[in-house]
Amino acid sequence: MHSQHINKVMHAQTKEEKEKNRLHLSTSIISVRWLALQGCVFRGHNESSSSSNRGNFLELVKAFAKMNTEIDEVILENAPKNAQYIAPENQKEILHIIANRVRQMTYEEVGDGCFCILIDEAHDISK
Repeated sequence: MHSQHINKVMHAQTKEEKEKNRLHLSTSIISVRWLALQGCVFRGHNESSSSSNRGNFLELVKAFAKMNTEIDEVILENAPKNAQYIAPENQKEILHIIANRVRQMTYEEVGDGCFCILIDEAHDISK
């Protein structure tokens, strides 16, 4: 009878941890997606915790935390050290997954047909 209670507690903790991890990872994914769509740089010159501006990615994640206490409880300093999902490698992996999905959706829509990509570039006239 006692072992059934332990199993229920372990299952509940596992479910709670899964929800925290999903929220944490979702915050990183949304941040990467937004920065990529806006064409913003991700990294800052000084990303240490003592820096007043840690770069766009970390500052955006911090902004989400300020707006939502549930996010604040699971990200950055409150996240487990081995699962923060903020390393540049994690950001690149998320971006790579998004890029693959865009390619896949483009191929599904166009198939073997031809298409072109238009790039709008503005030159800096001050130089």
